[in-house]
Parts: sequence; structure tokens; C-alpha cells
Amino acid sequence: MRGKRLNTRDFHTHKKLEEEQNNIVTKMASLNLDFKPLAGYKPPATYVCNKVMTPQYEYPEISFVWLLSGPRRNTLKNTKKEYNAKILIGGKGSVKEGKVRIKDSQMLPGEDESLHTLVAANTMENVKIAVEKKHREARYRYP
Repeated sequence: MRGKRLNTRDFHTHKKLEEEQNNIVTKMASLNLDFKPLAGYKPPATYVCNKVMTPQYEYPEISFVWLLSGPRRNTLKNTKKEYNAKILIGGKGSVKEGKVRIKDSQMLPGEDESLHTLVAANTMENVKIAVEKKHREARYRYP
């Protein structure tokens, strides 16, 4: 057997206790501004996601996948480093023809939609900044 078992009593109990600890810490932080949690406390990782539709039908001459990813996908890598945001390109046209990602003889969710970009970051401000940067780049290359 490989991997870690996730359907055990210990796992569920540990998860429940972590959730309770997170709730108590957030409640204490809202009541007392000087409250500091214990040294080993890690807050839960939260991500905010925004789906931006790409106007590929209005501008068929523009390759939006290349525009978003850049040469050797450097644009995506730089955005991830600068704004701590992930950018995922999905929908029709995001994968080369013949290399459609199929799982269990079904298409993955979102593959039947039009071309879109998912921007995920730890705060909404980072998501907005990353989206604005992408819009500025697109306007600069194709005014």
C-alpha cells in the first residue's frame, strides 16, 4: 500500500481538532488585537480564485495561450514569483489538438468551456494585481 491513509479515525479526529483550534484562534484574534497564537500554530492556507474569460472569438488573430504563458512559460513563472499567484489556462484551445486531457474516458471539467484563465492567490488583492498585469500586457502587445 502506498501513500498515507486518509480515512481513519485518527486522521478525522486530528482534522476536527485542527479546525477547532483555527476557529478559537480567529475568534481570540478578533476579540483581542494583541493576541498572539502559540509558536507552533500554522494558520490554514486559503486561496482566492477568479475566473477570467478570454475574448478569443472577438480577436481570433491573437494567440491568447501564448500571450498568457509567454516564451518557455516565463511569463507565468514570473507572475507566480512576483504576486504569489497561480495562473491556469483552461478551456477549448488550451491544449494542443490530439493531446486532450482525458480522465477515465471523460474530459476534465472545464475542457468543454471557452478559453478562460483561473487566477488563484492567497489574497484578493494579489488576484486583482495579477489580473491587471495580464490585461496591461495584452493591451501593450495588441492595442
